[in-house]
Amino acid sequence: MKVTEKDVTYVADLANLELSSEERSRMVRDLNSILGHVDSLSELDTKDVPPMAQVSDRYGLDESKTGSERFAYTSRDDVHEGLRKSI
Repeated sequence: MKVTEKDVTYVADLANLELSSEERSRMVRDLNSILGHVDSLSELDTKDVPPMAQVSDRYGLDESKTGSERFAYTSRDDVHEGLRKSI
């Protein structure tokens, strides 16, 4: 897939950016260069390369991701009963 100047202009408008014609041309060139590199990587034979992604408990449990006190009320039975009555 090739990036066109129309694509760059569309995304710049979405991001509320004002790009000069030189900046748009440079962006088209740079984005196409990046996509070309990604295409060349996808051609590599990686069947003998072991997966490197892994789940680790190295740092323990992240308490900030377990939920919020803000929604603790949803575990109360009377809340669920109230919801059933309102339906």
